[in-house]
Amino acid sequence: MQYSIQNTRSYLQGSSDLQSNTVLSNDTKTYVRVDSYRVEWPAPGTTLGGDTKSKGFDRRKTRITVQLPANTIWDTTISGNEKWTYNAANQTITKDELVTSNSDYSSFTMRYNNQPVGTSYATATKVEFPVTWQFVNDDGSLDPASLIKSKIVDSFYSYPGTPPRDDGFVFYKSGYENHILSTREESLHSYYLSTGWQYYGGNPNQLVTYGAYNHTVDKIVDEPVEGLELVKYAIRHDGRNIKVKNAAGAEEDLPVFDATQIANMQHNKFIGTLPGGTTEVIATNVAITSTETEITLPTPKHYTKLEFVFDTPIKFMAPTTTSPWSSYGEGVSIKYSFKLTENSYNTVKKTH
Repeated sequence: MQYSIQNTRSYLQGSSDLQSNTVLSNDTKTYVRVDSYRVEWPAPGTTLGGDTKSKGFDRRKTRITVQLPANTIWDTTISGNEKWTYNAANQTITKDELVTSNSDYSSFTMRYNNQPVGTSYATATKVEFPVTWQFVNDDGSLDPASLIKSKIVDSFYSYPGTPPRDDGFVFYKSGYENHILSTREESLHSYYLSTGWQYYGGNPNQLVTYGAYNHTVDKIVDEPVEGLELVKYAIRHDGRNIKVKNAAGAEEDLPVFDATQIANMQHNKFIGTLPGGTTEVIATNVAITSTETEITLPTPKHYTKLEFVFDTPIKFMAPTTTSPWSSYGEGVSIKYSFKLTENSYNTVKKTH
């Protein structure tokens, strides 16, 4: 009975793993695992630890023989390879192993001489490693009845990289709350308005240069659903450091907003539009930090539009959301807390 293990190995074109798009570097190492969970043991009465043949093992050692490809560079300086006996004449490696569990495995690490690779998954170049397994008798001979075969197949291909991409601004509104409205005060709920900058670094990953993109925000506008009274609000900025390239081109963790941008944020106006269409300044120069501090209005008020305006547009020095490395955040985020107006509350109560 024969059992195959399939491995697929992909390499970025232009990387040091390759000599060219179609040839693997001779220094590239590939780890190969030889699992003991593989095939039925045919010899009756030799399995221990259960009656499932594919999980069987024996009190005797197992001779594992792997046929290597002709272009093998067998490197005994690689950890683990010294456990195998290499036969240069027939390009095989062997090892006698006492298998005591179906989770046992052996392994070795390959290097190749000018190994071809495909240029896509569909055209991957395959390398086969035929494997034989036999129990070793007490006198050192091999048990012919226990001979089984398996095969390891490695596939190799290269793939082109992708350039970095500026995905620009994102703006979203979020807030999920359910309320039982016994009183109008119980209608108090909150939601967030958030703005950020998304950047994809490509493959291989290319960091953005700090401050190189002119992404700015000058105001954040919201038009609440009719019939809501503003009770309180809070605003914060992203205080994280993001991995970028500095002015010298070196990798460095720098803040989304530098000191200049944070100073500019403090000069602002919070403007509300009343139901009749007139506007009023709710607050000026609201302090903005990386932590959220709620500000409660003296008296809740019904606004049909809310505008948070910066006197000087705020520049994003680094993206808030990046990929393929993991980074997610909100550049500037406002939390609004509302309750229903009297009319809205009465309407809701009548319909439920």
